[in-house]
Amino acid sequence: MGALLAGGLPGLLNQSSAQVIDGSVKFDKTSSTYLTRTPASAGNRKVWTLSYWIKLSGDGGHLLSANNDGFQFEYRTGGQLLFANNGSTSGNTTSTASFRDPSAFYHVVIQHDAVNTISRFYINGEQNFTSTLSNADGTWNNNTSHNINGRSTSNDSYSSFAMSQVYFIDGQALGPGYFGFTDSLTGTWRPKKVRQGDTSPVNDGTVWSSGTKTTTGSGLYSGTWDKVFDGIMDIGVANGAVYVYNNSSATLTFPKPLTGYISVFGSNGSNSATDSARTDQIVLSDGSIFDVSGLNVPNGTWYNFGYKENITSIRAEHNAGSGQGTFLRAIAVNGVELLDNDTSSVDFGTNGFYLPMDNDDFNIDKSGKGNNWTKQNFSGTFNDPDVLKDSPSGAVFGGRAQTGITTTSSAPSNYATLNPININDMTGTTSVTVSDGNLTVANARNGYFGSALSTLSMTSGKYYCEATVDSNDATTLVCGILKIDPLEYRWGTSDEQVGYFTNGYGYRSNNGNKVNNNSNSSYGASYGNGNTIGIAFNLDAGTVTFYKDNVSQGVAYSSIPAGQYAFGFSCSETNNKWKVNFGQKPFKFPPPVGFQVLNAANVRPETVITRPDQYVGTVLYEGTGSAFNINYNFTPDFAWVKGRTFASNHQISDTVRNRLVGGLRRLELPTGQAQDGGGPGFINSGLNINTGAAINTDDQNFVAWCWKAGGNKNTFNVDDVGYASAAAAGLTGAVNCTQEGASVGTKQGFSITVQEATSSSGATMQIPHGLTQKPDFIIGKDIDTASTNWGVYHASLGATKKIDLDQTGGSATNANYWDETEPTSSVIYTNAASFMYTSSSFVLYSWHNVPGLQKFGLYNGSGGGNGPFIELGFKPSILIIKRTDSSGDHWFIHDGVRNTGNPANRRLYPSWNQTEFSNVDALDLLSNGFKIKTGDTSWNADTGTYIYAAWAEAPTFNLYGGQSNAR
Repeated sequence: MGALLAGGLPGLLNQSSAQVIDGSVKFDKTSSTYLTRTPASAGNRKVWTLSYWIKLSGDGGHLLSANNDGFQFEYRTGGQLLFANNGSTSGNTTSTASFRDPSAFYHVVIQHDAVNTISRFYINGEQNFTSTLSNADGTWNNNTSHNINGRSTSNDSYSSFAMSQVYFIDGQALGPGYFGFTDSLTGTWRPKKVRQGDTSPVNDGTVWSSGTKTTTGSGLYSGTWDKVFDGIMDIGVANGAVYVYNNSSATLTFPKPLTGYISVFGSNGSNSATDSARTDQIVLSDGSIFDVSGLNVPNGTWYNFGYKENITSIRAEHNAGSGQGTFLRAIAVNGVELLDNDTSSVDFGTNGFYLPMDNDDFNIDKSGKGNNWTKQNFSGTFNDPDVLKDSPSGAVFGGRAQTGITTTSSAPSNYATLNPININDMTGTTSVTVSDGNLTVANARNGYFGSALSTLSMTSGKYYCEATVDSNDATTLVCGILKIDPLEYRWGTSDEQVGYFTNGYGYRSNNGNKVNNNSNSSYGASYGNGNTIGIAFNLDAGTVTFYKDNVSQGVAYSSIPAGQYAFGFSCSETNNKWKVNFGQKPFKFPPPVGFQVLNAANVRPETVITRPDQYVGTVLYEGTGSAFNINYNFTPDFAWVKGRTFASNHQISDTVRNRLVGGLRRLELPTGQAQDGGGPGFINSGLNINTGAAINTDDQNFVAWCWKAGGNKNTFNVDDVGYASAAAAGLTGAVNCTQEGASVGTKQGFSITVQEATSSSGATMQIPHGLTQKPDFIIGKDIDTASTNWGVYHASLGATKKIDLDQTGGSATNANYWDETEPTSSVIYTNAASFMYTSSSFVLYSWHNVPGLQKFGLYNGSGGGNGPFIELGFKPSILIIKRTDSSGDHWFIHDGVRNTGNPANRRLYPSWNQTEFSNVDALDLLSNGFKIKTGDTSWNADTGTYIYAAWAEAPTFNLYGGQSNAR
């Protein structure tokens, strides 16, 4: 029987099943735009659901409100969400995570259930935080004034954002799976349409408790699996859940496998929390574990396992100690609780409504209930409409064709806006503001430039945008393009504008000059207030042309070097503004023939890894002292394990070294010792966590980062095909070394090679790596000799520099490490006098850049709390950072599993064996890269140089129309 998917919708041609949404409404703080409604009568004030998609700008304010502050759902300037159900009488709940990603849409679901005294808040299908309620009527859904944006009676505290697909369900507490689904082709959360009468996406009448049941031990209250699927938590009631104790377990095999975001509600017995020998846990069929040891009755909780595929069973177990045991009370898929025999359907109720918000009648309820809203302060025009083409559908593919002077036929998609987290604001004085749906940039500081760049960048093709001057003093504005190579540009504390940098190309307002590398030359006409400047950037030809009110000023620059570019807009003097259009609005003038708008569909790479989770992943687990398995969506070849809660060395293992000796082999960081026995075992789709203390100390927490290379079917492996010799695997060209084993994944750009040095000291070694292009990141280690360092090659440093993964030193010139010779598409060079010795064997782990999967680069620090933004083209899963221009700074590993929300402050150190730290709010992981948030010199010293290695959770845009969700 196939997997139970959380959505099944008619798909687009060559795309996954997803709803096509035509656009979103632009709410603007400066214009005080909002929707308002006062219901004729109160609806259900205890049980209801709100769902919507939102693209945030960073402006704090009330997103939803009723009876002024009687009910509020507020977005704070720091990025947190605040919820108040009934004014000050219920108190406020604030999210622990901060939502500061301006480049993609969030899906928000508020599942309000005062009958069960809880309100749950889901972001992109996963429960993010909860609020405890009293079993009483709240303010929302009363017959009082309600607002979307701002406070409903004071008419203030507005925010700026784009919103679409707003549902209110009066009388039902529904999970996010009714409104969205996990796309199996992309692993991302995507929208779907809800109609009156739609049934549950997972409950189709299946009797979930009817699956095969097995038990071990005698400590089980029998006949309780039906209680898990009755929709009642029965907190504190022993027979109201599956409950095991006294070294027992109970397993249910589901009638249908589950796929989606899996969560369970669990707790333990009150005695267990004080019993150090206990192991109370709930385990999925893939080995994922929810440890409930410290969750006393009645304080159970929902736990998110994250996205899982084909989960066939669940087990509650109590393995040791005298505590009362493990309770399993409920299971949910994509926020929808599994219920026996349930075929209930959506009912909008008395005050329910559906506002698609993708057409001009965005205030009109389309649920059939007639619960319309009233527009306030909206004044959209044809060229500046209230409804934009910006859509949570992602990269919807369609024609670009622009016909006529005031017509656009751009498809709905995720469009570029100005990026409020990538602006030049001197020392963070907030005088540069981005507003109006992030399409206007203004400066309030005389005499200095403030600048903003587009959220999307361009690497090939032809793109066009328009920008209109809105200014009382238009003497100092610049627009153009900027190469966003962190080696070339850095927003610092000097007077920087778009044309300030080596590969920045601008057009000035006051004299019509063009400006590059901070040098002006004669070009075209001056421009001022009310003029519209068109920018036509042809990356394929390396040219940029500017238009003033549809009149070409000629090619401004040619021979522009290849690279990654963004549109940029700079303004000086008080009240200078640029109002920008990347194609989400009708252009005022027709673009040149063949040029495209800047949106997700057009900048999508021709080839991109759609499912990074099939090549790289992170699993957290708790040690038990007994062997068990953990699982990934792939079969790993390289494992990196570290204890989080106790001081321990990093454990580095791979299938190549294990096969060569016929057992387990580990290397350790930061120690430079030779390999010895130990480390996890590699199994199909996971790791065997054996009883080694370094990976399985009882009651300690661990993280295991894993990568897939080329498989483990033989001594030499390329793309899951095994070969007995290096020659048969195509690994030829070795010089002064003998190839001993390899695992090479050419699609994902990752290889593991082991070789023995046969050269004398100082001789050049040439090592085939098996990849299809030059590696960008290499980690090397002598595996036979004690006290040798872990050498790192990073393309941003080059082959003349050395840096050690196990040390805190910076990069230094060293002729031996990489023989001062850059790797090629076939071989790596090193020197027998570096970290490999004659007759010693050494391992090389080699990666190259792969769109949507991994990237290895460099950035320059700016100092202060507003650090650089680094665009990766994907949502990072694992991120390693090291300062290279000074000594004393550790390597840092951040990931999106230990850090479920922003800021991503939990980190471990390859150069240190200490426990996990979280004392510095260092950075945010975003849908398309990362943003440095601290002035700590380990991440962001002024003029400091930092290398990074990043692997993806999801590509920003993929081949099936999906986009990575905002984080």
